Amino acid sequence: MTYWQAILQEMNELIASPSEENLVILKGYLVEKDAGTNEKHVFPYYAARMFLFLGTRGVQILGETINQAPGRILPTAILETLYFASKKKLKEIPLVNNDLPLLLIPVINDEVAKLATEKLHELVSESLTNRRLFGIIINFIFQQEFTSYEVNDHSLAAFIFQAFRENSIKINKKVIENYQKIIQNPTSSEEDCQKYLFEHPVLIDPLAKEIIPKQRLGSDYITDFVIKKYNDEYVLVEIEKPSTPIFTKSNDFTSKFSHALGQVIDFQEWVETNISYANTQMPSISSPSGILILGMMSTLTELQKKKLRRFNINNQGKVRVMTFDEVLQNSMRLYNNIIN
Repeated sequence: MTYWQAILQEMNELIASPSEENLVILKGYLVEKDAGTNEKHVFPYYAARMFLFLGTRGVQILGETINQAPGRILPTAILETLYFASKKKLKEIPLVNNDLPLLLIPVINDEVAKLATEKLHELVSESLTNRRLFGIIINFIFQQEFTSYEVNDHSLAAFIFQAFRENSIKINKKVIENYQKIIQNPTSSEEDCQKYLFEHPVLIDPLAKEIIPKQRLGSDYITDFVIKKYNDEYVLVEIEKPSTPIFTKSNDFTSKFSHALGQVIDFQEWVETNISYANTQMPSISSPSGILILGMMSTLTELQKKKLRRFNINNQGKVRVMTFDEVLQNSMRLYNNIIN
């Protein structure tokens, strides 16, 4: 058995017994080594493929490992493996004996393909604020464009550029998961919720373009923040706590709900009454809509859910009441639609 055949055999044995220790050894083969062709162009790609035998767990490992990646070949091997896994196929690995029985080919099911697609989108999203990762992805596109076996095959570049466009609305799985942790934490304060939604207004409105913190309305009011949308419409936002009750036991709106709703209406009335001055602070503002975020839909009875839904219908979108978990569900739906 030759040296490189022995290395392939070792990788096969490592993945056959995927202990934490063995997976660390297998990760070592992902790293570009300053040696021969196999070490640079075969072993890293085969090692990345081996992780797919672990199913979704392997995809998770590859996604996490790329940020630890030294050199050029390692991240390229991971990105290529994730990309072709998302398409439920694997690119041929160039070997001296490509009919060698040592070569193992994992079966990629729908679940693995879906997660590989999600991981690629997450990496693209992260690259928008990570110069190193952005460079890795651009180099990967360049390399694949010039090494594709199919003439005029630009599917990878199209996939990545579409992901760049979709992630321009700045929503990804990590943003959603962190938001979920905040609203499900009983110790989270109103300020915690305000701060996170201020940092990620896309959770409230996917068309959020600009956000104005603590916008003063003269000397009378201060909003939690104001969202300016891509269509230049404004939304005045008032935020309470996830624990703020919306209904009493007799199914009437609580005083806290009524007070918070009154705040939003006061904001809107102030803008209408002082429209000239308001335009100096928020150019082109006119008849802004309002959003009140409080409470949790999961705590409401069916009767209360219907009553809140009717309230929003009757307001025709001028003042919309949203619960924190409703914001979560809407964001997850948006993210899944983007990915799929």
